[in-house]
Amino acid sequence: MYIAIEGLKGTGKSTLMQTLLPLLQEQLAACDIQTLSPTTPIPDHPLEAHFFARQDDDNYLQELYAKRSNHHASNIDWNADLIISDRSLFTSLAVRWHHSENKMLSALQHYQEIRVLESVIPLPDITIQLDAPDDILMSRYKTRTRIYGKQEETLAAISTLRRNYKQMYAWLASHQAQTVTDKPIELYQYDTAYHTPEQTCDHILNDIGQHLSHIVSEKAHKNSYSLSA
Repeated sequence: MYIAIEGLKGTGKSTLMQTLLPLLQEQLAACDIQTLSPTTPIPDHPLEAHFFARQDDDNYLQELYAKRSNHHASNIDWNADLIISDRSLFTSLAVRWHHSENKMLSALQHYQEIRVLESVIPLPDITIQLDAPDDILMSRYKTRTRIYGKQEETLAAISTLRRNYKQMYAWLASHQAQTVTDKPIELYQYDTAYHTPEQTCDHILNDIGQHLSHIVSEKAHKNSYSLSA
C-alpha cells in the first residue's frame, strides 16, 4: 500500500510524516515500511547545481522535479507492505493545473503530460491532504529560513494552489480519470491549524484503520504461505 501526504507549503507535511511514521511502525511491527521523499535533491546531479539561480524558470523546475521523482521512486521496493511519502505525483499535477488551462490542455492531457515526465512513481492508494487557513500559513512562512520557493508564499499562490488541488481531485474522481488511471481516489483531508500533529495522527489512524488491519492480515497470510511452502 502506498500512502502520500499532500498539501500546500506550511501545512505540516514533513512534521506529520515524522510523527506518523513511528506510530505506523508500532502498529505494523512485523511489516516492511519504506519512506519516500520524491522532491528531495539528487546528490551530485548536474541539474541540482542551478536550483537557486533558476527559481523563476518553470520549465527547468519541472524537469528537475521529474528527475527527482523518478530517481527516488526507482530506489523504492514497491513490493513493501507499506510505502509512505511526503508529496507524490499529485504535487506536480496540482502545481501546474492552472498552467494546463493557459496551454489549452484538457485535464486528461495535463495528466498524460505529467505522467510521461514522472513515469516511475505510481499513484497513491491513499492520499492525506493537509490544509490550514491563509493567515496561519502566512505566519508559518515568516518563520521559515529557506531562501527558495518564495513565489509560493503569497496569498495569491495559496489561493491558486488550493483551487488547483480541489479541481484535480474532482477530476481524479471522475469516470474519465478512472478509465485512465484504473484507480479510485481515496482522499482524507485534515486542517492542521488547531490540532497538534499527534491529534491529527490519531484522526488519520482511526480513518485508515481498516486499511492498516488489511496490511497486517496480508502480511500474516504471506508469512503462513511462505512457511507452508
